[in-house]
Amino acid sequence: MGKIITLGKSKKRSISCCLFLITSLLVFYFFLKVPRLGDDINNWKHRYLYKTVILDIHYVVHQYSYWSSRTLINFVMYLFSSHARIWFVLVNTLFFFLLLVSLSKLFNPNGVVQYDLIICLVMLAMPFPYLSTAGWIATTTTYLWPSIIAIFAISILLRNRKLGIAKEFIICISLLYAANNEQIMIILLLMLTYLIATSIYYRKENGQRYYLPLIMVVFNFIYMIICPGNKVRSQAETIRWFPQFIHLSVLNKLDLGVMTT
Repeated sequence: MGKIITLGKSKKRSISCCLFLITSLLVFYFFLKVPRLGDDINNWKHRYLYKTVILDIHYVVHQYSYWSSRTLINFVMYLFSSHARIWFVLVNTLFFFLLLVSLSKLFNPNGVVQYDLIICLVMLAMPFPYLSTAGWIATTTTYLWPSIIAIFAISILLRNRKLGIAKEFIICISLLYAANNEQIMIILLLMLTYLIATSIYYRKENGQRYYLPLIMVVFNFIYMIICPGNKVRSQAETIRWFPQFIHLSVLNKLDLGVMTT
C-alpha cells in the first residue's frame, strides 16, 4: 500500500475541487448525449400545460387531488421537462458537483485526496441507465436530485458544530424538498429519529438541532398520508400494470414489497 500523500490544506482542497469538476464535466457530457425517453417525451408534448412557473404551480397543486403528493418534486420535473434540455443538463451537472462535495464532507472530513478520488470513481461507476427508467429528466429529478439534496442537508447538519440561521434555513428548505419523495422521507424520518434518540440518551447538548429538520420531514409524511391523489393513482396504476395484485394475500404483498425494495 502506498503512503497517503501529505499536502497543505488549501492544496488538497484545490486538487479535490479539480477532481470533482472533471467528474461533473464527464457527467455533463454524458447527459448532453442522452435522448428524450418515456415520460420526458410525453411531458415535452404537453409542455403548454406547465411551461411557465404559474402554470406549473397550478398544475402540480391540482395534481394533489387526483395523482400525487410529490408537489415540489413534480414542479421541478415539469419545469425542466418543458424547456430546452440544456438547462436540465447544466443544473444536473451542478447537482453532481454538490453531491461529490457533500459526500466528501461526510466521509472524508480531513480532505484526503485519495479518498476524494475514490468518491469520484464510485460516482462514475454508478449504473446510469437506471436514471432513464421513466425518462432521463423524469427519473433524475424525481429520485436523484432529492437524494442529493438530502445528502447535502445531512452533511451540513452533521459536519457543523454551530448552525446559524442561514444554515438552519437551508437545511429546512432542502429537507422539505427532499422528503417530498416518499422513500427518502422514510430514510430521513428514521435517521433523524435515531439522532434525536441518541442525543437524548447520551445527553448531548446539540440534540435540539435535529428538531426542526424532523418537523419538515413529518410535515411531508402527513402531507403524503392525507393526499387523496396517491390513492387514486395507486388504484389506477395497479389496474394498468398489475391487475393481479388485488388477488394476492397479505403475505405475498409484503414479500413483493420487501423483495422489490
